Amino acid sequence: MRLPGNPPRTIPSARTILVVCVMSVVAASLSANADDVAAVGTSRIFVTVFLRKDNSFESAIIAVDPVTGQWQRIGNGDRVFGLRVSPDKQALLFAVHEDGIWQCAPQEGSERTRVMYRGRSPIWSPDGKQLISGEGAYEEGKGWKHSTWRCNLDGSSLVRLPIPDTDGVEDWSLDGNWLVTVSDRHPPQGSGYQVYVMWPDGTNERRLTKDGLNVYSRFSPDSRSIAHIHQDKDGNSLRVVNIDGSEAREIIKGEGAGGTGACGAPCWSPDGKQIALPRFDWENDENGRKIKRAGNDHNYRLEIVDVNSGNSRRITLDGLRPLDIGQPEWR
Repeated sequence: MRLPGNPPRTIPSARTILVVCVMSVVAASLSANADDVAAVGTSRIFVTVFLRKDNSFESAIIAVDPVTGQWQRIGNGDRVFGLRVSPDKQALLFAVHEDGIWQCAPQEGSERTRVMYRGRSPIWSPDGKQLISGEGAYEEGKGWKHSTWRCNLDGSSLVRLPIPDTDGVEDWSLDGNWLVTVSDRHPPQGSGYQVYVMWPDGTNERRLTKDGLNVYSRFSPDSRSIAHIHQDKDGNSLRVVNIDGSEAREIIKGEGAGGTGACGAPCWSPDGKQIALPRFDWENDENGRKIKRAGNDHNYRLEIVDVNSGNSRRITLDGLRPLDIGQPEWR
């Protein structure tokens, strides 16, 4: 019986239901792929490169498309290191050797303004309104001693943070809760840098690594994991560990003690699924030791590694063969 005014209901066949479901899945897949392409297409990898130019050398800051490898120069990289991009991608922070911390827009020819007269390796706050920077000095018999400072982008409200002076801060989690540091304060002192996490007030400290040399640590975008470079007598590798110290795992490894494909400082993709890092090859000195001579060609290249599979691909930088690549920043 049908109620007056209501149209008759049509019961779809099983075949119709199947076709609709398949089309929905395909549409969702295409939409997801489109979103992924759009996300990658709007992101860039910012990095400093050291180049041979005629009979001399030059440094530059470049921005690279992670898919095509197309790059553009966005600034002079002379004596620049510790390059970081703001969370909104509208500004760069960087240190200039023996000349403090500076910022500028990520375009060629943009004006630079000084933030601090001292400091190195600046780090953006999660909201992009402040920065952390530190400085360190080596004391004979005591190792490196660091001081860590936080200030506004105009250099005001400078405050020293209560971070152990044995630790250098390397990153600030995007949720704002954690700093990651490296330190050789564990016994025996000087046996190799280890990775620690702690709150910005220096409390709730946790050690994440146990042996070897561990440096260049960076938080994942979800603030749950840390990528870092590990080195021991068996070689050099990219590793990832959860913030609670669990599930430490090797992602890729260079050959030998450094060797072919040695790993440089890593950075995460915006979606946290990939890591970009420079890789290079050592050369042997007269005694067979692996070294890097300044200005020599160590086959520096920029690679992207899938965090889950460990598969990597090289980014082809047309017309560019760097003699050195700094720590990249992917935004």
